[in-house]
Amino acid sequence: MKQKALVLSTEGDSAVIEVARVTACEGCHKFKEGEGCVACSLFDLKRKMTANAVNEACAKPGDVVYISTPSKTVLFYSAVVFILPIIIGIAFYFLASLFTDITAILALISVAAVILTFVVIHFTLDRSASGKKMIRIISVCKDNTDITE
Repeated sequence: MKQKALVLSTEGDSAVIEVARVTACEGCHKFKEGEGCVACSLFDLKRKMTANAVNEACAKPGDVVYISTPSKTVLFYSAVVFILPIIIGIAFYFLASLFTDITAILALISVAAVILTFVVIHFTLDRSASGKKMIRIISVCKDNTDITE
């Protein structure tokens, strides 16, 4: 996955970059008006986020750069965040149905399993990804255009 970013600071072969949430927000009409998207508003997310990257292009603070993340990494994290909770919720529904036939209890157990899965994923992914630099700065943009383009 390739995207533009703004270099905020550098230290050695590392850089702190600011990335626009373009792919997550581009379908929303509020994003096109220059605001955060509806999902960002609901979850109090920002339109731009910061990340650490390997500075392979020797970029300097203020440079607009192209960054790259391996597609398989993006797909893996997407599957973990979006598909795993659904699978866990369905599994707990069928597991609980072995013990009770009350629909409300089955639904409550499924929802609790999904929420618990999200909590576990949040803490696990934050811990496992915090030390790794999966994002690489591959080149500096020649024209330093806006990162949302």
